[in-house]
Amino acid sequence: MMDANNSLNHNPPTSWTCYSAGGAEAASHSNLSLGYNTTSAVTGQMNDDGSNNYFCGHRRWILFQSR
Repeated sequence: MMDANNSLNHNPPTSWTCYSAGGAEAASHSNLSLGYNTTSAVTGQMNDDGSNNYFCGHRRWILFQSR
């Protein structure tokens, strides 16, 4: 869904191209990366860039998995 809509969203709207309930459920519990793959995606999540990301949530999800 993310690739088809060229956007990232942990709560994708049902109006999105390629929407599925399973995909929406997975997105709500996932680290999302668009335009990255393999190790560059993991590096990006660990760097956790962004001016509004002071909680470093992506890095925390990788290091302290609850599932």
